[in-house]
Amino acid sequence: MNPYDSALNARIAVAEAKAGNRDEALAALAQAVDLNPANIALEQAYARALIEAGRYDDAYSLYEKTLETFPRDVDSLVNFGLLAARLGNPDQAVDSWQKAVEVNPNEINAQLYLAQAFDQRAEPVTAGRHWEIFLRLAASQPKDSRIISREQIISATIQLADDESAIHRSDAALARYQSAITLAQSANNPKLESLASSHLADLQERKNDASAAAQSYQRSLALDAKAQDALAEGFDWFNYGQFLRRHQLPNDLAYACLLRAENLLGTADPAQLQTVQTARRQLKSEMGKKAPEAVQKDLPALLARATNLPAGSF
Repeated sequence: MNPYDSALNARIAVAEAKAGNRDEALAALAQAVDLNPANIALEQAYARALIEAGRYDDAYSLYEKTLETFPRDVDSLVNFGLLAARLGNPDQAVDSWQKAVEVNPNEINAQLYLAQAFDQRAEPVTAGRHWEIFLRLAASQPKDSRIISREQIISATIQLADDESAIHRSDAALARYQSAITLAQSANNPKLESLASSHLADLQERKNDASAAAQSYQRSLALDAKAQDALAEGFDWFNYGQFLRRHQLPNDLAYACLLRAENLLGTADPAQLQTVQTARRQLKSEMGKKAPEAVQKDLPALLARATNLPAGSF
C-alpha cells in the first residue's frame, strides 16, 4: 500500500531471504536503500546480502558510495577494506583499515588486518606494532563475549615473535615464542605448539645455540606426529635435515630426514616439493651409490636416532 516504506521493504527482504528467495531479497533491500539512503543500517544489510550472494563488485561499489556519506563509519571502512583486498587492491585496503583505526584505535579486526597486510609487505616494524595492539585488545576481551579465539591469539603471538626476530629483537622474540608454546600447551593445540617450536629453533640456531635449536626441532617433530599434520611434519623434517647437515652430523641421518620429508610432501606445492627433492639429490651425490640404499632399508631406525640425538652432539 505504501511503496515508499523503506522499513517495509527491509522486512520483505528478511522474509524473502528466509524463504530462500535470494534475488527477491536483494531487490527488496536495494529498493529500501534507494528509498532511505540516509539509513546506514539498511546499506550495511544490503552490502552483507550482496557479499553472501558472491556479488563482491556490487558490494564494493555500495560501500564506496556509503563511505561518501558516512566517511567515519568503522564497520563500513573495515568491510570495504576486506572487499578491496579481495578484489586485488591491497593499498586501498590498508588505507581503509588505517582510517578505521584513526576513528577507533580499539577496532580489533582492523588492527588484525593491518598487521597481516604489513607482514605481507615485509614491513615487520609496522606489522609488529599492530600485532601488539591486537594482542592487547584481545587480552582485554570480556570472557563471556570473546570474539577472538585462543588459536588466533597464539597465531598472533607467533607472528609478532617472527617480526621481532626479523628486526633483531632476539630476546623479545625468544620470550614471545616461549609464550606461544605455553599458550598452545594450555589450549591443547599441538599444531600451533609445533609451529612455535620450529620458529624458535630457527632463532636459536641464528643465536648460535645449536643444542637448544636441536631440542626445539625434536619437540616440533614429536608434536607433528601427535597433530597428524603431514605437510607440517614434512616441512619440519626437511628443516631438521638441513639443520643436521649444517652442523656436520652424519649424512645418513640427514638423508633419512630429507627422504621422510619428501615422502610426506607428496601433496605439497610442486615448487616446495622440488626444493626438498633437490636437497635430497645433492646429499645423495655426496654419499655415493650404496649409502642412500642402506638408509632406505633402515629408515625408521635412522629417524629414531635423528630425533633422539643428545644436546651434546651439537
